[in-house]
Amino acid sequence: MIGFTRIGRIAKDPQSAMAFAIDMTNFIKKKYEADITCWARLGGPTGQIVWQTALVDMAAFEKLTQAILADQEYWHKVEDAEGLFDTASFEDGVWNQIA
Repeated sequence: MIGFTRIGRIAKDPQSAMAFAIDMTNFIKKKYEADITCWARLGGPTGQIVWQTALVDMAAFEKLTQAILADQEYWHKVEDAEGLFDTASFEDGVWNQIA
């Protein structure tokens, strides 16, 4: 099993940033039938959003990421969220489940 996380820090307007995060999560769930969740970090540092998904293997991960990278609707949504997140803070993680 491969896990993927994306963590981003909210730059301004937390309510709008969280609304965007929920909308983007639902968009990816519906369009790609991905098992993705979205979390607001409660423990320090606060003001972060975390997206998580698990995929069967690296081939499934690559297929999903390639589809999203080519998706103009996805990128229009990202453009609409301009300024809500500190883009320099985004951190992606790819994890291999061991147990």
